[in-house]
Amino acid sequence: MRPLAQAQLTEGVRWLDARMRRGGRALVHCQHGVGRSALLGCCVLVGQGRSPLDALEEVKHARYVASPNVDQLAALVEWADGWRRTHAVEWSLPAMNELIAIAWRPPE
Repeated sequence: MRPLAQAQLTEGVRWLDARMRRGGRALVHCQHGVGRSALLGCCVLVGQGRSPLDALEEVKHARYVASPNVDQLAALVEWADGWRRTHAVEWSLPAMNELIAIAWRPPE
């Protein structure tokens, strides 16, 4: 239930990005498939240009049970903050309540 470390997130994003650029695919999963895998998926999407909110929305839409906990959402914000400091982005960091509203939304 703990988030991946920032270095692990960066390594995972780089690894997945390299494979996707070559046309490859990968399955990202953790024990329950709701927290750490969703966190890494969000970071990959942020690395591809989506805002953290849009990334979480996309992950939640693809896997409705994705529900990162507060620590995992904080890790997403931290990783996204590091990303935006070194890349030109047009989004700002979301507030935790915005992320929670998406992450913990019940299935439709």
